[in-house]
Amino acid sequence: VQTIMGRFAIRCVFVALLVCLSCGETDDGSAENADLMRGIELQEDGHIEQALEAYTSAIESDPRNAEAYARRSFVYIVLDDLTSAAADLRLADKLEPDLPVTSLHRGMIYDALDNHDEAILEYTRAIELDPSMTDAHISRAGVYLEIGDAESALDDLTTAGRLEPENAELFLVRGQVYLLIGDLGRAESDLLRVLELTDESRLVTTARQILSAMP
Repeated sequence: VQTIMGRFAIRCVFVALLVCLSCGETDDGSAENADLMRGIELQEDGHIEQALEAYTSAIESDPRNAEAYARRSFVYIVLDDLTSAAADLRLADKLEPDLPVTSLHRGMIYDALDNHDEAILEYTRAIELDPSMTDAHISRAGVYLEIGDAESALDDLTTAGRLEPENAELFLVRGQVYLLIGDLGRAESDLLRVLELTDESRLVTTARQILSAMP
């Protein structure tokens, strides 16, 4: 469960599931915002190097674009360049102190450093700033699971499920957490929900394997 949960907790790096597309998006036709949107789309599709270039271009067009710094920090986290990520977040904070994605990504840095307490604080701040930020709930759930607090993890995953009711991978992860605590009924329900929501082979195969192994 922890291996899958670890992948899931950082899914915003690779796919739309954990990319908070609504945070700070604008569409005024300016070059910097076009680059920012392009960076988000590239990141969403897993094209990390190209996303880095797009975010950098947005910053070059507007050095005061706080969201571009905050989102570029995420790419640096994926590339395991935590120093550059932290520097971008400091700049984002100076430009726009209450940007939820800044707290989210700072939480990810602490998460990568196994500083669980600070990671939870940052994810919690992101949620306070934007309660609809699904990826913050999911990321915090991952930390709770790492420290053995399955109940708190389930609380966050359940909130994320209300925000993303069609998200098959979310239910796959929550089903495994229910299995971890011995709640076989809810585990089975979530795993069957996965089969209803998606035909993606990786998710379907995993759900079926777990279901077939359940007592």
